[in-house]
Amino acid sequence: MEEGKCKNSIAVGDNGCGTLQVDIELKPGETKELIVIMGIGAAGTEGKNAVKELGKPSTVKKEFEKLKKYWHSKIEGLTAKTPDKEFNQYVQCLESL
Repeated sequence: MEEGKCKNSIAVGDNGCGTLQVDIELKPGETKELIVIMGIGAAGTEGKNAVKELGKPSTVKKEFEKLKKYWHSKIEGLTAKTPDKEFNQYVQCLESL
């Protein structure tokens, strides 16, 4: 992010994360909606099947709502009482996501 592009660095003993970089040019006022599907498997088989199943924005939105509902049912009423006030607040904030 600091250099405006991914640089294929390796996180050692840290909180590593993955990134994807896609360069897109938009005209003034133009919008585009992107769907990123990630998974494990062969692109020619599992990948194509995933695109068929999840390749529409309406499907992605519907599946995301189902996912949120699932996780909210798991963390509903979850609280934490630890010596770390910030951690306790974090746990309580999870339910509002």
